[in-house]
Amino acid sequence: MKTIDINCFVCGKIYPKSECEYKRSLVLNRPNCCSRICANRLPYRNRMKKQGICTKCGSPSSKDRDRNKLCSKCSMARRIERMEIGFFDWNNLRMCDIRSLSKREDYIYVVHQRIRDHSRSVYLHSNKPKCCANCGYSLSFHVCHIKAVKSFDKEEILGIVNHIDNLVALCRNCHWEFDNGILKL
Repeated sequence: MKTIDINCFVCGKIYPKSECEYKRSLVLNRPNCCSRICANRLPYRNRMKKQGICTKCGSPSSKDRDRNKLCSKCSMARRIERMEIGFFDWNNLRMCDIRSLSKREDYIYVVHQRIRDHSRSVYLHSNKPKCCANCGYSLSFHVCHIKAVKSFDKEEILGIVNHIDNLVALCRNCHWEFDNGILKL
């Protein structure tokens, strides 16, 4: 194999590189660097971006293939679709209907996450104090249900499950005590 002496793009150090590797770096439009340390010193825009393929339409995606699998057009359409879902009247939505909104396989987690998000929204828009109801800690608080979510029927509407009278703000420690039966409200 033939080697060529190349100048490092970052530090200027001369280092040997095989001829086929050199040609490959020219074809891929990559700067020649003597080590990974020098390659990491390059500004991000000079690094080669991983190309992905959109899972919806099949066109090339400029996003990282590991992070986002949609092209910009499909990604924008998805955002608009999610915004339209946000226009639901969540108070009149049944708990079993939330499952139909989720197209993911871990829908049970998504259902509970949406119930928690709605409960936080209801509590934050109420005039209840934004601190722990037990100890008064005000730097952070959890919004928790007095009557557990799992005790409601699946046909129950979210407005009843997340009614302000069923919600209380507790700090992390008091919330744990409440969930484990140590603290009574």
